[in-house]
Amino acid sequence: MVFNKINKKPENKVFNKKNVIGIIIVFVMVSSLLAVWQGSSTSLDNYNHFRFRADTNNKIFGKMNDNWIQFNYHPSFLEKINVSDDVISTLNNSKMIYITFEPTDKYIKNVELMRFQIRDSFLNEFNMYPFVGVTNNTGNYQALPFIDCNNATQFVPVIYIKSYNETLILNENNCIYLYASGGVEFNAILDRIRYGLYGVMK
Repeated sequence: MVFNKINKKPENKVFNKKNVIGIIIVFVMVSSLLAVWQGSSTSLDNYNHFRFRADTNNKIFGKMNDNWIQFNYHPSFLEKINVSDDVISTLNNSKMIYITFEPTDKYIKNVELMRFQIRDSFLNEFNMYPFVGVTNNTGNYQALPFIDCNNATQFVPVIYIKSYNETLILNENNCIYLYASGGVEFNAILDRIRYGLYGVMK
């Protein structure tokens, strides 16, 4: 009896069983990662062609110059804050600013936090050099220089952080008053200034 030789087809090394299973596993893993990523970020309404999103902790991020920058509030929330027309232009024309405050302010903890945040933001985000002082350099503030609105000039304005009965931002002879009516309002004012400097708001 003669048996014909059966020619066995060569195994496809690309689409063999082991590789197909591996491809399926990788696909499932990538799909899961994409689902987690999409679930951790929620798109918010655009504002003046700027994109915004929020993460799972409700932290808000805006796309500024190709970078996602964190903010406390969406710009639409800050539209009611009264801002002098020339505040942003005054800051944009400056490479150095003075920051001052009253050590006896009733919201001194919020004021202190805000002056550190302004200093870091202006230096790291907008290439402005901040110089911090106080309106009364006594007690715990003896090491800080005396600075008030008399130090303000066209090219070196003064930012005066102060609690007030309403929240607004005013410019009087290159002295920019950041008035806040409560603790959380200081964060709103800072965001309003930053949005102005980024060109998101006027």
